Amino acid sequence: MKRLVITLALLAAFVLPVKAHDPDISSLLMIEQDSGEWILQVNASLTAFEYVVTAAYGEGSFQSAEEFNQLLLDFLRDKILLRTNGQQINLKTGLVSLGHATTVAFELPDFSGNIETVEVENESFEDIRRSQVLFGMIKDGMDKSQFILNEANDFRLSLQVQDNRVLLVETGQDGGIWFFSGLAALALMLIGLSILRLAGKKSALATGFLRKV
Repeated sequence: MKRLVITLALLAAFVLPVKAHDPDISSLLMIEQDSGEWILQVNASLTAFEYVVTAAYGEGSFQSAEEFNQLLLDFLRDKILLRTNGQQINLKTGLVSLGHATTVAFELPDFSGNIETVEVENESFEDIRRSQVLFGMIKDGMDKSQFILNEANDFRLSLQVQDNRVLLVETGQDGGIWFFSGLAALALMLIGLSILRLAGKKSALATGFLRKV
């Protein structure tokens, strides 16, 4: 079985306190690990995750952290749709790191050849008011573009990878961060900075904080 690790931003000391109290700000990252294997990582506040799990499964649906983790993984597998090169990708083994800022990661299957197109849909937080989901791809040598999924685009994006540049299919232009006012703008900028750092260096969480499901 492939070894699954959850990567952490080196700027976590700045990003996570903001995100921990902002249920409307989250991120969805495709990350190529040093081994060449890919993971999909979801970062959001525990408040946001608890809200969507309770809304989906009802009050009292979990009595322990283990039960919550399982429901959360099931929920995210149901709400996140990912296609690469036109092929739907199934989210495999998952890990959860619980905290005020919570991180979830899924193994992705081996990709044959280069990734040329990516379609992503994330309805996990669509019922949270003003939800903004930052999407990015992290791979050595790849352009550091970031994109926003929100109500305006139905939480969907179609992207194309050309010469290690990630482009919006609709416009054919480089995707930068879409800025928002107030705290949301600050949070997104900080998350964007963390992606730049992640591209150069990755670190694993202590295994004692991880639960594989």
